[in-house]
Amino acid sequence: MIECGKCTECCKVLKVPERKKGLWEDCPGRIDKKGCFDYIGRPRSCREYACLYAMKKMPTELRPDNLGAILTIFAHTPDLLVVHATKPWVWTTLPLRQLLGQFRKENFRVKITTTGTRKT
Repeated sequence: MIECGKCTECCKVLKVPERKKGLWEDCPGRIDKKGCFDYIGRPRSCREYACLYAMKKMPTELRPDNLGAILTIFAHTPDLLVVHATKPWVWTTLPLRQLLGQFRKENFRVKITTTGTRKT
């Protein structure tokens, strides 16, 4: 895992039952541009989230807050790339289109979510 820097995008997207936080709700533990107020003691849901950037599977220039999307692959669906779009303009950007093209060439299915809606 790498340091997330100022990125707090997962704090907006994830469902965190331990904090009674639903999908696409702002986390009460999030400090904007700084992360979790209790990073060491953060809930299990947060610790186990598989952000591809944090796992060093994406270049540093594609940090989720800069890219406008968080990408993840869950262990129970290893051929499915889940894209949580956090910025409305993200679909117009070349970096995301190129990244999705690379995953599709490797036969990944892609599932896209955006502010609570899902698109396949």
